[in-house]
Amino acid sequence: HINRLPAMLHDLAPDFIFVAGFPQKLPAALLDLPRLGCVNLHPSLLPRYRGPEPFFWQLMNGETQSGLTFHRIDTNFDTGPILVQRAITIEAEDDMNSFFSKFLTLSLDAIPDVLHALVAGIPGTPQPIEGASYAPYVTDAERQLNWMRSATQLRNQVRAWDLIGALAEIEGQRLLLRRARVINAFAPALSAKPGSILEHCAEGILVQAGQGTLLIEDYTHRTQ
Repeated sequence: HINRLPAMLHDLAPDFIFVAGFPQKLPAALLDLPRLGCVNLHPSLLPRYRGPEPFFWQLMNGETQSGLTFHRIDTNFDTGPILVQRAITIEAEDDMNSFFSKFLTLSLDAIPDVLHALVAGIPGTPQPIEGASYAPYVTDAERQLNWMRSATQLRNQVRAWDLIGALAEIEGQRLLLRRARVINAFAPALSAKPGSILEHCAEGILVQAGQGTLLIEDYTHRTQ
């Protein structure tokens, strides 16, 4: 249990504690233990997208810029003073894998600056109140495609679910979608009903969305 950590680590006398993707709050006794403090790595430009699922929601919401934040840990999640931030551009073709690869590379490059800030005793910059948002746990409700949405929104939803796959029903077929791209994003809805198949082609299935069309490139049929 996490409340046992202060006693377990006390004799080690750590200089600092570093966490990334850790789902529990550190107890106050643990925050006070290392002489240089406790630091968390969060995959967003805080205070935006605090919480457990920043990767998913940034892709789902079609963000074009993300980043990473090393911050001192306080008694709440993702609210402590900022030590180092780096920005990441999310390209239109990025998916979860390429997004994470950018994040990892930039994180490793930033570590020397983080260590310098800790050794220098820099307290960090308090996070602004303005612009704060939250990235909650993802539920099954976010997994099902609604064909009334635009093709761009649907494609963002598919890439956010990555290899797990988003769920869709198309003309009575239940599909698991892993990759898709937008065709004619700004075209108004055609006479075809959203969710209707416009064409089967070598690249996949072309489906009418509420606005524009979505080409489903990687999918499997589901029986349940």
